[in-house]
Amino acid sequence: MKNNDSEKNFLTLLKTVAGAIFLVSILLILFTTLLPFNFVFPDNLSLDFIIDRFTKHSSWTDLFANLLLFIPFGFSLAALIDRNDLNRSESIVIIFLCSLILSSSVEFSQVFLPSRAPTSVDLFSNSISGFLGSLSFYAIRDQLEEIPITSLGSLYRFFRPLLSLPSLALLLIGYVITVSWLLWNLQTATQLNNWDDSFPLIIGDEFIRYRSWEGQMTGLCISNQAASPAQISQLFSDNNSCDAIADSLITDYDFTELKNSYSDQTGNLPDLKWIETPSNQVNEQGIFLGGNHALISTEPVKTLSQKIRQTSEFTLNTQITTSNSIQDGPARIITISDDVINRNFMIGQSGSELRVRLRNPITGRNGMEPEVQIFDVFSKPKTHHMVISYTGSELQIYLDSIENLYTIKFTPEAALFWTVFSSLSEKMPLNPQNNKLYWLLYHGLIFIPLGVILTLISTIYRGNLLFYMLLTLGGVVLPSFLIEGVLASSINGVWSWENVALNLGITVITWLALKLSFWFRFQSH
Repeated sequence: MKNNDSEKNFLTLLKTVAGAIFLVSILLILFTTLLPFNFVFPDNLSLDFIIDRFTKHSSWTDLFANLLLFIPFGFSLAALIDRNDLNRSESIVIIFLCSLILSSSVEFSQVFLPSRAPTSVDLFSNSISGFLGSLSFYAIRDQLEEIPITSLGSLYRFFRPLLSLPSLALLLIGYVITVSWLLWNLQTATQLNNWDDSFPLIIGDEFIRYRSWEGQMTGLCISNQAASPAQISQLFSDNNSCDAIADSLITDYDFTELKNSYSDQTGNLPDLKWIETPSNQVNEQGIFLGGNHALISTEPVKTLSQKIRQTSEFTLNTQITTSNSIQDGPARIITISDDVINRNFMIGQSGSELRVRLRNPITGRNGMEPEVQIFDVFSKPKTHHMVISYTGSELQIYLDSIENLYTIKFTPEAALFWTVFSSLSEKMPLNPQNNKLYWLLYHGLIFIPLGVILTLISTIYRGNLLFYMLLTLGGVVLPSFLIEGVLASSINGVWSWENVALNLGITVITWLALKLSFWFRFQSH
């Protein structure tokens, strides 16, 4: 039997922390694959529905992400079950099966997430990644067992100057200053200053086709100012009239009659002509669009894009009726775009969902990193009066009344989150119903690392009560107020005590949770 000294090696250390790595890897897998957790269970659930959801294709980015997620899972699980009564072949088979079960659970759960697309390729690659993780553990297991844990002492002495109190205090201060600087510089990321004025306005399709929308439209008007609540209320009262926003109106098209082309009643924008064949149907819901019936401006809508770029605000007013609740793509209702990947703005339909893409420095040239998603808008062929307003940092979508409002905030902290987690943006459309979740994610990204730094300081240096009071003041209270001050000074920003409380809470909870974790681990050893 080995004595205690011989057991103190890197393998023993790895097995000690394997449980924590295993738990974190599972949480990370669930977080990145199921976010934003907006499950929708259809009434007509069937095997055909589930099979149809698995027809999507996986990208190389997804495959690489699967490797990063499931290899740590397989590696840590191998360390956990490494025992004398299991040979390596048995352990590897068990880990492969566990990876398959976890992957199957994730992919099946994605069936009920409208913003996610489960694939059989992901199911296979996830399982293989867990298998590779177990192989990685057994490839280095014997070497880890031969490295004495005392060698950590030399490593610690090497890094000891970096773990001094002045160095850690400098790290804390540097982190807060860096985050504040980033948030300050990301203020303009919510502006519409990257709109391209060479794009045409298209109604019912894309310029290159194949994104046709089947439905009707009575009219469209757009201004370059965000409408006030009183103006929006008047837009709903006046129905087809845009008089409420006449002072800033840029374009006003009327589609209540059949014509070969439609002129902008303000005279600012070019005519809209039929891309192929003119529509031959019209009723009180407006002209019929779909198939070969789509409208495009004869020239780029340069004036519209330039004026909106100057103000970074707009209001759009339209009435639409879908003819098909299962059209996808999303099918383009209104778009200002050059092709399927370059656009300023889009309103589209994806099944029963309304999709909105808005180009700004956060969302990119296609406006979909991320795009906005609202559920159950087109489940029935109902006419919707839609008013969309952008204030420079807040997208407001009104459906049929001023009370039925959906809001998405594009703030500096949101810009920071989507910059760091850009790989999630196409998989996780913004759903206004999950605003609280996004709020937690945005602030968590900033203040969880702060809690980690405080844990590091308080673990290495165990001071007296005065030390902890100063650490709390300088590491918890001041950063929370400073960063909120930066956010409040941003465009359209206001001071929020709710944000301050959240900042304080995230930092303290992270700090205490990590301290308790270290304490319990110390007690168990």
